[in-house]
Amino acid sequence: MANFLCSFCWRRLRTLTSSCILSGVDVRWRATQVISRPYILGLFSEKRKSYSSQKIYGYRLEQVYRVVYEIDHYKDFLPWCIDSVVTKETGNVLHAQLVVGFPPIRESYNSIVTVKPNKSIHSVSHDGSMFEHLENVWEFEPGPTDTSCIVFCGVEFEFRSHFHSHFASLFYEEVVNQMTSAFEKRCIQLYGKGNLPMDATKYIEPNNRT
Repeated sequence: MANFLCSFCWRRLRTLTSSCILSGVDVRWRATQVISRPYILGLFSEKRKSYSSQKIYGYRLEQVYRVVYEIDHYKDFLPWCIDSVVTKETGNVLHAQLVVGFPPIRESYNSIVTVKPNKSIHSVSHDGSMFEHLENVWEFEPGPTDTSCIVFCGVEFEFRSHFHSHFASLFYEEVVNQMTSAFEKRCIQLYGKGNLPMDATKYIEPNNRT
């Protein structure tokens, strides 16, 4: 997911740069919770941003967890993900390499992914050319019914360039919406239409971001 973020940003920022030279249930942002999570790094610089969402899915917890966990299949459903492979797995720590882009741009990213089965997935990348820091966390909790679960997703990132950081606010909500939508569509593809409880909307947090 985090690497899809890189690809989308690179494409949109190239468009913005050229312009300057030539002339299910809605996702809700909960940035305050991202800041409070212990694995999200502490103080923010001017360039460091965070986004988060909490949603309820009409699928069993282990089903949604499996979609996020199977990094090897990201290339099958995440936009602009050209290749995705787990290069090493030791216990609950995975090393993954993803190739993202669109012709003629291709970039490769390495992530260290720490998992707690059916509870959380946490990835960190530091070697991208666009981002100084890129961190992504998923948390999974049982829903009010056996066929539902509550999913928290948080992304924290910092651009290497002040220019990129300045323009990020123009389209990052769109980026994360597309990412979460891709995972939802993957659930439908694998498991069929979900079964949301009647009171699903009360599990959605107010809109926010930092």
